[in-house]
Amino acid sequence: MTLRLYDLCGAGDLRFSPYCFRAKMALAIKGLAYETIPVPFTGIAEIGRGSFRTVPVLVDGERRVGDSFAIAEHLEATRPAPPLFAGGGAGRAATRFVEGLMNGLVQPVISPLMGADIHARLQEADKAYFRQSREYRFGRSLEAAQAEREARLPELRRLLLPLRHALRDRPFLGGDRPLFVDAVPFGTIAWTAAVGTFDLLGGDEVLAPWFERCRAVTGLAFPAPPPG
Repeated sequence: MTLRLYDLCGAGDLRFSPYCFRAKMALAIKGLAYETIPVPFTGIAEIGRGSFRTVPVLVDGERRVGDSFAIAEHLEATRPAPPLFAGGGAGRAATRFVEGLMNGLVQPVISPLMGADIHARLQEADKAYFRQSREYRFGRSLEAAQAEREARLPELRRLLLPLRHALRDRPFLGGDRPLFVDAVPFGTIAWTAAVGTFDLLGGDEVLAPWFERCRAVTGLAFPAPPPG
């Protein structure tokens, strides 16, 4: 039975959702084959007859599971080995903590700094929705928000210092092998690598090799970061 994953797409079949990247890494850690179903922003409402507002959505037989963390827990419950979480409830709690940092602190800073980049890579049907919703959220135009990027990039990189601190003496947050706690920040950084026109990691001697190790686990490819 083939697993299928609804995956956010832009123009030219670009895939760029941080949450979909998390789900893909979870599937890769489990060694599970899957097919992706590309879906634009304006097509999400059609999944499961309107049952979902966001992607990813995993289709596993007769079951549909939305939200990357819920997908990871579903995979852990149905296919226990290899594990996605460290043992006991503490492993899940630690992963939730990292998820909270990425979703609540890091991604809200990133989003306005590459909103215009994303808009330029969307299908035409998505552009009006994206511009209206994001400009309402940012309180200014996509272009004005992104113009602040160079000034705010040092602040953004400082937000990654806890991740860098945790990875100083280990190849993965999971230790010698990746866990879903790695997939969460990987998805966030992969988002910038897929669609942003800037290099978030800037050749960081700890984070850049970790990101490449995670990328190798997933088998995904990203464009080379811009020079400078």
